[in-house]
Amino acid sequence: MADEPLRLNEWMPVPGTQHSYKIDWPFEEQIDPEGSQVDVYLRDPSEQKFISTFTTLEVLLDEFRIEAEEGERASGAYVPLSRHLLLRKITHEDIEKSIRDMLRLPEFSQYFEKV
Repeated sequence: MADEPLRLNEWMPVPGTQHSYKIDWPFEEQIDPEGSQVDVYLRDPSEQKFISTFTTLEVLLDEFRIEAEEGERASGAYVPLSRHLLLRKITHEDIEKSIRDMLRLPEFSQYFEKV
């Protein structure tokens, strides 16, 4: 089954919730579902907005390689992350599943910051 084309920069419902989300992508080029990093805005029923960064393993591995080549971050020994969720792929399905799960967890505010 082919992945559904990503709808960017528009609010989409999070199935099974009263929330909606938007993938922020200000670039002309297409998103590589396996090798991209995107900001995702989440809107609750009261219109309060939150933001989190969704990234893939490929992006992190690239960061390690770049840091090692440039001698930064202890020569690629680490990549600092804050407010990131790691996804298998950047797809609506994985984003929606992640949001639904995070909404029920106490650590939600560690990954989604109020805007």
